[in-house]
Amino acid sequence: MARAPMRPFRCALERFERSKFDLAASKADRWSWQQDAPAASIVLTHGPSLKDLVTRNAEISGLPPLPPPWLFGVWKTSVGGQAQVVAETRRLRDLKIPVSAVFAFDAVDSEANLGWPAVTFAGREAGPYPDPRAFTDTLHGLGFKVLNYFTADFHLDRRNYTEPASHGFLVKRQDGRVYVHPAFQVAWLDYSDPDAVLWWTAAWRRALNDLGYDGGMLDLGELIPADAALADGSSGQQSHNRYPLLYARSAWDAASLARPDGDFALLLRSGAVGAQGYQSAQWNGDAVMRWQGPDGLQSMVPAALSFGLSGFPYWHAEVAGYVQADLSHDDERELWLRWLQLASWTSLLRDHLGDHQRSPIDVWMDDGTLNAFRNAAQVHASLVPYLYSLAAEASQTGLPIMRFLALEAPDDPRAWQEEQSYFLGPQFLVAPVVQPGATTRTVYLPPGEWVDYWRGTIYSGGQEVTVPAPLDGSGPPVFARAGAIIPLAPAYDSLVAAETADVRTWSGDLVVRVMPSGPTGSRESTFMLYDGTRLRWTGAVLEIEANPSPRRIELRAPDGRVVARQLDGPSAVLA
Repeated sequence: MARAPMRPFRCALERFERSKFDLAASKADRWSWQQDAPAASIVLTHGPSLKDLVTRNAEISGLPPLPPPWLFGVWKTSVGGQAQVVAETRRLRDLKIPVSAVFAFDAVDSEANLGWPAVTFAGREAGPYPDPRAFTDTLHGLGFKVLNYFTADFHLDRRNYTEPASHGFLVKRQDGRVYVHPAFQVAWLDYSDPDAVLWWTAAWRRALNDLGYDGGMLDLGELIPADAALADGSSGQQSHNRYPLLYARSAWDAASLARPDGDFALLLRSGAVGAQGYQSAQWNGDAVMRWQGPDGLQSMVPAALSFGLSGFPYWHAEVAGYVQADLSHDDERELWLRWLQLASWTSLLRDHLGDHQRSPIDVWMDDGTLNAFRNAAQVHASLVPYLYSLAAEASQTGLPIMRFLALEAPDDPRAWQEEQSYFLGPQFLVAPVVQPGATTRTVYLPPGEWVDYWRGTIYSGGQEVTVPAPLDGSGPPVFARAGAIIPLAPAYDSLVAAETADVRTWSGDLVVRVMPSGPTGSRESTFMLYDGTRLRWTGAVLEIEANPSPRRIELRAPDGRVVARQLDGPSAVLA
């Protein structure tokens, strides 16, 4: 999508072959694209507004699902075997860090093609999981959802290759032999073959129902060679972008059969138009642990905004990336902290233990990293009512959680140029720090009045402001709209019910923070919650309508008043 001089428009190529777009990169006055196809179907759609285009795009290509609330919480990666992971999760609970899901990617099960055994994070080794069901049951009892690793790749040197190969379920060469990637020594399941999909569905049933996992990461899916032959008669060239769509849809359908209540999460790496209907969230893939480049920290926000405009609303950043770069230990620590700040203001907060052979940064490295993660986790956990309300809107409109500034400020020419800041829904403007050594951040504020979320200072928009940017876990520079209603969660330990009595589960109670207004700001505002509850600030009182279930609401008014009330009916006024 882009903005013409008079009105925005959408350009879509309706084929699955590989495409390359050049949007004024080679020549400032020219856009061009190439596609490995004999013909192309191009569809142009005009506004009238960018929001209208995003919604129209969702209507055409498919609306995203509404994931369960725990997807939008805090996730922690933990590897090293059953005993190690259980011990680490107990420590998280003892420290009262509000983590709702654990990603244990080294828990291998060949029958389900589950897990990644090659742990390459220095100081960690893949460990044994002697009783997978007891493992997931233990973590569920502590109030964690448990995620694992899934892939379309089948490694020739692993036991799970034999069965799909013997049934003819793998992608083939033109001569009928199994197509094996020469460098990686993997083959791929053929998702165009209905029998292969049935076999895959049984593997998912084992993973989610028998072993008790709650979903996981769907890695890879983008390597199909152009000269491959698929079961439906198409070539790899014709299915370049169709294969990851089939991969996502097959996984989603299989998980939905195993969990008809929708209580699962699938994180996609690859995907094409339409795949947003078969995923719980998208992540940045194998980013590199560096600041610059097309895969470093500075590439994250532009990628997120592009995903959001293209119909994928639940993007998140994997903290510090995956691939080791050449930074010093101190420089990498700074990068890790800045990446953590960004991730805490995305759809979900998730760390990872990537390919790092030296002395990598981790939550547990020292008191500084632990405290930063705890602070970031607490901030993100508090945002869940707001984030889940945005997700409910996304499932109906396609509007992303992380928004290009022009989505919310379409009449501001500067908003069309900003690529390193974003709106988190309509109420927040977030400006991550992406430069090494920075102690301040200069931020462009669109027209209106804005409140520094951390310090309370009110600024007039339409200008740049420079604010402190401390290197800790509190968050990046964040500004809220003056007068905005911000629904937050009170302190809790998990979004998942636990068997352990001392684990506090979020029950739906709210802390409603109303931001102050300056002399020209609006003193009235409204907000629609994920469950249909309508919040309205009149400038003096908070009106609550259509509240569907009992909950406690605490109002934090702009004048400093704090008023709390238990709601047992559909409406109330807090004054």
